[in-house]
Amino acid sequence: MFHAVYLVKMAYSTFTGATLVLSPIVFLTTNVVNVVFTYININCAIMASLLIIDIYKNPKYLANTIQSIISLAYVRGTMSRTIGDNVSSKIELIIMFSVTKTLSYPIELKDDLKDWEYVFFSSFAGCKFRYVRDNLYEMIVIRNPELSLFQGVFATFSKLNKYSTNNLYKAYPIKKRL
Repeated sequence: MFHAVYLVKMAYSTFTGATLVLSPIVFLTTNVVNVVFTYININCAIMASLLIIDIYKNPKYLANTIQSIISLAYVRGTMSRTIGDNVSSKIELIIMFSVTKTLSYPIELKDDLKDWEYVFFSSFAGCKFRYVRDNLYEMIVIRNPELSLFQGVFATFSKLNKYSTNNLYKAYPIKKRL
């Protein structure tokens, strides 16, 4: 999982002009994250959901995180509603979708920070959702030559015209776009 995160970070930095701060050559822990937030002037971060959970459990680290950044993104993973609601009430919490085979799916930011656990895939992703059962949908990426810069999966699987993710999603009960 962590190597896909670094690919996303490098791509994001390249296309946005943002400064990329990589962790030191040590295992990334909440202690390391706290030091980075304390001594480096950054405004957003991308990390694993497990680190966010550990930061939440440490009041000092959580307070420092909230004071240091405005946006925190994580690449899938589970997070309890309690933790997500608490963190997202203070800073923007963004779920990113990235898989080694596909790189990152473009997403759009949401207007309401309370929708932190839902994703709106950008039309640039070329995603469609096929009904499977019980209000569950499988995401399928449809090849579109006009979107080739955003559809990394077809660079990996050049002979495919559609890619089934084999992941199931549930539609947001109120906002159909999420």
